[in-house]
Amino acid sequence: MSGSPVYRPHPEAPARARLRPCPTGCPGLTSHRFEIVSRGDFVPGRIHLPADPEPASTGEPIGKDHPLPLLLLQPASTTAPEADRDLFSSMVHAGFAVATIDLPLHGARSSPKLSARLLEGLSRLALPGAEVDCETRILVEEFCRQATSDLIRTLDALTALPLIDRERIGFFGQGIGGSVGCHLLAHDERTRAAVLSSILPLAGAPGFDPTRQISRSTVSSILVIESETDDAETRDTMRVLFEAAPEPRERLELPAVSEATRGSDQGGRQEIERFLQKALGIQAGSVL
Repeated sequence: MSGSPVYRPHPEAPARARLRPCPTGCPGLTSHRFEIVSRGDFVPGRIHLPADPEPASTGEPIGKDHPLPLLLLQPASTTAPEADRDLFSSMVHAGFAVATIDLPLHGARSSPKLSARLLEGLSRLALPGAEVDCETRILVEEFCRQATSDLIRTLDALTALPLIDRERIGFFGQGIGGSVGCHLLAHDERTRAAVLSSILPLAGAPGFDPTRQISRSTVSSILVIESETDDAETRDTMRVLFEAAPEPRERLELPAVSEATRGSDQGGRQEIERFLQKALGIQAGSVL
């Protein structure tokens, strides 16, 4: 897609991920750090796996003969760490290998100067006709390009691992994670199922607006979450996103929840698990 304003990959060696064990903080899981190179940047990530080498979700030993479906999960930057851990744990127990990366200017890649400027630019460009200075606009656009490349390169690296089933890939994105997930879905055809929640529009930068990008997706099944916790503008954005998303698509309406559990409340989480399990061929109820 050489004509895309979003995806501009650099010529570089194939992405590789070397897994290094790290503390998990969640029973029943093992966690590993990895690092890939994307457009010259080092991108840190983590992948969470069942601690049991023969999880109940498959009944077979994990390996090249019985690989796990992969869920690439990008939480909202405002989500509490405890909620993230609960969500990772829940999805692993539902039968997935769950991976996440630090997006540009987030987590280990954050910058005291640029991270705040990026968030301000994203917020301002959510409005149509928004005026921002040239440097901020370039920062937002480069964030979208880099994040899209990072996610695609992460899939390249992780699907090369014997323990991952490259034919069963899902994506779950919230907030900014959901916004860049729309770019991923528009520029990579490997994802079979996607869940999107509380995304941030970029109406002030139409070529980078997730609600426009999603229409280019070839994802086989998509779930759009509308939460009463979100403000009115975000709920409107999710309705626009739903209408723009390709069929088959589903909508899940959630009641208001606390900030600490946004996107990961028990009721909504169970619905999300069932949707992803069905889309990726995991027998419902087969959990660790």
